[in-house]
Amino acid sequence: MANGDDDDGGGAAAAPPEISCRELYIEKRRADAEAIRLLKEMTSDLMGVLRLNDNDNDNDNDSETKRMLENGNSHMGKAWDHRYWHILLRNRADYYDVLKATAGRYAQTQTQTHTTTAYSYSSHDKLMGFLAARCLQNFHLGDCLWEWNRLSEEEEKQQSQSPSLSQTQAHKLNSARFLEQYALLVCEIQKSPLELLEGHSLCNPTNTNHDDDDDDDDDDKGPSINTMSTMYYAHRATQTMDKIAKVCRERFREQLEANASNTAKLEVVNDVLMNPLHYGFSGNSHDYYNYRNVLLDEVLESKTGMPLTLCVVYSCVCQRVGIPVQLIGLPGHVVLGFDTDDERIIGNTERRSFIDVFHGGRILSTDDCRGIVAAYGIPWRDVFLTPLPTSAIMQRIFNNLRNCHQKAMMRPNPPLFYSDLMFQLHALEMIKRYPPEIRSILLERLTQDLPIVLSPDLLRAYHLLESKRIGMDPVVNATHARVLLELSSYTGLSFNNYA
Repeated sequence: MANGDDDDGGGAAAAPPEISCRELYIEKRRADAEAIRLLKEMTSDLMGVLRLNDNDNDNDNDSETKRMLENGNSHMGKAWDHRYWHILLRNRADYYDVLKATAGRYAQTQTQTHTTTAYSYSSHDKLMGFLAARCLQNFHLGDCLWEWNRLSEEEEKQQSQSPSLSQTQAHKLNSARFLEQYALLVCEIQKSPLELLEGHSLCNPTNTNHDDDDDDDDDDKGPSINTMSTMYYAHRATQTMDKIAKVCRERFREQLEANASNTAKLEVVNDVLMNPLHYGFSGNSHDYYNYRNVLLDEVLESKTGMPLTLCVVYSCVCQRVGIPVQLIGLPGHVVLGFDTDDERIIGNTERRSFIDVFHGGRILSTDDCRGIVAAYGIPWRDVFLTPLPTSAIMQRIFNNLRNCHQKAMMRPNPPLFYSDLMFQLHALEMIKRYPPEIRSILLERLTQDLPIVLSPDLLRAYHLLESKRIGMDPVVNATHARVLLELSSYTGLSFNNYA
């Protein structure tokens, strides 16, 4: 029967009508046009706030910058609110692509060459690009905070289901998986607006399947982190660690017996990771307080980093090849601990060994760890050798990042976006502090009220400020950072109070 009988309520719900490609295209064009309309009106209003004039006949953009600076604009580095901002935020999924295209059109990103073309745009166009980039940054931060909450809930659920298995090898490997996801999410939260324009974000995921021809050896990959849905936002980092793990497995087959001990396998992993003839990871003692030494993806790229991040890299590779290792937080230093299952390294009496990844992967005994602690003038306590839980590792990562950003604050020429990244880190720390029942409520309110911050660094990236006048004064740097931290400590007051 063509039409069929009317459903009396007992049958399955009718399928939603199909939408044609043409209808989808029309809806997308409408959404793009609406986003641009809102953005243009916001830009016009912000030009009035910043006292920019886009009607100069001589097209002297430098004169606009000088007026902006000479007036001592009180809004610089502060929050700015607009009635349309919340519409953009609410429709972020529909507006994301067009906002990213607009932001990228007028920005001087790291991969672009510095040409006079960037200065040929009107102030209205450049400010519209700035607003689009700041919107994307807030979208991204909000998504990262929600992803952190989802990941925390997943970890808490697994821990509650198997509390008696906390010392098993499977549990240790699973903890390493969560550690990797948390560490890579921190990398996302520490991306600047320009880095988001050059890559992908949580709002715009891409395919993370392995594309390399030499990765077809799937039957011997062991546990792969890439099967987890939360890893798409850092696929380059996960692919790099997958490749390192694959090299390790190949070396196992070439050099070891089939029933080789974990200790023997660790010797191979150590050589692959630390030997300059292979990957050559090492501690960055020359530029120790560069915040990139704390970020997992940056360390995988540069092959140098802080002790903690190098240990995380080592742990992630070991997880992939099925070897449980734990991060040991000695005072002032982090090493890896593992249970020796043969007698070749330390001797017949000690069953616990350690790896100092920062110093070339040298094998340590307990007495060596005592010596490291003694060098800091701290009395020894056996609890120092207790493996760090994931929450403690992440807190150390936060502490390292905060320390790096604070040191950058006092430099005469600090790195770009350090204070914006400090704000984003502080927002994450605030979310992490709260229990699950409060965390979700706070996230709802925070992500609905994230402000548009008039970041001097981002304004400079759009050629709206001179590089010589902003970012060179430690007092100005400290003031900007303080304002951002005040914004991120929001607990119920309107962000407008700071504008």
